[in-house]
Amino acid sequence: MRTATALDMRYQSRLLAKKMLLVAAAVSLLVTGCTQVASPTQTPDPAVVAAFNAQPPQLPFTPAPPLPKIEGTIEVEVGIGTQAVPTNRFETRVLVVAADSADYGLSTARALLDQVGVPYEVLLAANDPLDEALLYAANGDGRFQGFILTSNNLAYFDGNAWASALTPDEWNMLWAYERHFGARQVALNSYPTNFPEDYGFRYVGARDTTGADYQARLTTAGRSTFNYLQTNVRIPIRYAYTYLAEIDPATTSTQVSPQLIDASGNVLAISSRSSDGRERMALTFAHNPYLIHTQLLAYGLVDWVTKGLFIGERSMYFMADVDDWFLPNDEWDPKTMTIRPDNYRLTNVDVASLALQQTALRLRHPEARDYTTTLAYNASGASTAAPTSCSLSRRGVDPLTSMSRCLRTTFQWVNHSFTHAYFDFLDYVGSRDEIRLNRERASLLRLSQPNNVLVTGDVSGLGWYNPTGDGPKTDFGLAASNQAFLDAADDLGVTVIASNASVPSHAADCSGCGVYHPLSPDILLVPRWPTNVFYMVTTPAQVVSAYNSVYGPNGVAPYWDHDLSYTEFLKVETDIALYHMISFSPYPHFFHVANVREYAPGRSILTDYLDTLFDKYGDYMSLQLRSPDWRNLGVYVADRTSHMHSGAMGVFDRTTSRLTLTAPQGGTVFVTGVRASGYRSYGTERISSFKLAPNQTVSVTVN
Repeated sequence: MRTATALDMRYQSRLLAKKMLLVAAAVSLLVTGCTQVASPTQTPDPAVVAAFNAQPPQLPFTPAPPLPKIEGTIEVEVGIGTQAVPTNRFETRVLVVAADSADYGLSTARALLDQVGVPYEVLLAANDPLDEALLYAANGDGRFQGFILTSNNLAYFDGNAWASALTPDEWNMLWAYERHFGARQVALNSYPTNFPEDYGFRYVGARDTTGADYQARLTTAGRSTFNYLQTNVRIPIRYAYTYLAEIDPATTSTQVSPQLIDASGNVLAISSRSSDGRERMALTFAHNPYLIHTQLLAYGLVDWVTKGLFIGERSMYFMADVDDWFLPNDEWDPKTMTIRPDNYRLTNVDVASLALQQTALRLRHPEARDYTTTLAYNASGASTAAPTSCSLSRRGVDPLTSMSRCLRTTFQWVNHSFTHAYFDFLDYVGSRDEIRLNRERASLLRLSQPNNVLVTGDVSGLGWYNPTGDGPKTDFGLAASNQAFLDAADDLGVTVIASNASVPSHAADCSGCGVYHPLSPDILLVPRWPTNVFYMVTTPAQVVSAYNSVYGPNGVAPYWDHDLSYTEFLKVETDIALYHMISFSPYPHFFHVANVREYAPGRSILTDYLDTLFDKYGDYMSLQLRSPDWRNLGVYVADRTSHMHSGAMGVFDRTTSRLTLTAPQGGTVFVTGVRASGYRSYGTERISSFKLAPNQTVSVTVN
């Protein structure tokens, strides 16, 4: 195959973004192909939508049914309750206790811990015993620092009736362990009765929240537990059967503290100390990892059950990439419902306005004060003859390039290939030139960008393509990536390549991780999140016309019962991004140059989206958003991937307050609650990282 010329590749790069196939709404992915561009007078292809769209908001799960009620109380047997002689040390992992594999709360418990990177084990109590071998190491050390129960009664149907998955003896063995090691217990969903023991609350009523949010509020105690939330936050409980409770005046529990209440003062979460000194927390509503209320409370529950000392960490991220900088962009025509190819190219006024809009965003949203837009540039569209100029005059060699040079330090930059080439079938020389020439011209323009990072056009070269170059793309897997392209990237020192979070083979096997490419293990793939801000929309009218042509009641993939307004569009689409943020995803979201056109003074589609998103985030969270550039993002994702595969474990000595860490596989290990050399602060947390060789041990004092 001949090597495509720069002109060929640039032309191809614009055509390949024209025709897209919408997959089923349940699949979070849109694929693109190469085809003849429809003229503006033709009837649009019914599958024409934007590149890389995400799915519309919908429930990828069935809401949980009400919990079965089990009557009675199990008598607490005071004593060690074990043949082992316990030490005063325990391993820093959590035990998740579920009734069985069908237990509704199991996926939530796993997600809470996976998202933070906390080691854990799972006990399916109806199938396997809770015994000494599980709870104690051979030397008497405890094997867990805390316990997450999917429900307070662990109810399951035994074939005849609803029963608890733990026997009275097993409950007592668990409680004896908690007594000795001071281990805490969280019940994710609770029927407010005295089974299996007295938590300090009693049943008042129930609410089905399928049709509307049921708002929870933080109490004074709750503000301490969930101190990363806004003080007056309203937590929207939705799609979760909810029990209402009150403090039981006859309780024998002590230090009974409501954590969450509703507007009428009904208790929705409670912490208390049992009569024999054990600390418990119980929530009275269901959870699912995809629900906002679950994600808002997740970190507080993990932090509480571990007493703030655990292997793992979390931060809140938001980064936005704007692809195709310097190139002209297609534009949607709402009148003809067609795409006009290469119909709009950003102006110097658009760039100057984007800089001002970014500053305004930071001022309006203190939690986003570090947010900086990343421009994924294609330098073939820039002119090295254009001088650095901040003038708003439309005259000159290339005002877009001139203003971009003027404001080069206002934004972050990343290599998007010289001509926006597609790397699926490009040979070694062509691939190398696309990467190299883009770097070289960026240097001439004095644009600072990380040489080790590459964002390919249309996420090409990574096994997601159409063999004929036309029509929908197929995920052939990373093994089908273009080896010539990978070799060229590797030879040029590229260690990080952006992938697509909605392509199954690009998905990491752990939360927040990257994927080391199997054909080029030195290259880490870092996914980006797609959005439904279509690549060819520049105004609100174009946004809703294009979006509703797909998801409206008369669209090619109808989802909504009416055409959405622009305000409704922004609400539902930013709900998806908010979920990514509060579940600690570090992956950038990506947009396109058309989306930053100044369609009205100080307004663009991108910043309208960000304003809506940051408003929501600020309503819930008080933590500052992190917005690293691609160089630092690659370092973090590599460390996160290392942490999740290290097998890290710690042993905490309660007598000496020393934590001893080891990692069988070696690598980076994050620990929250330790102030080692070089630790960083985030919110009220102190997070340290350690580089461990396989089976190396490190001991630190916890203070």
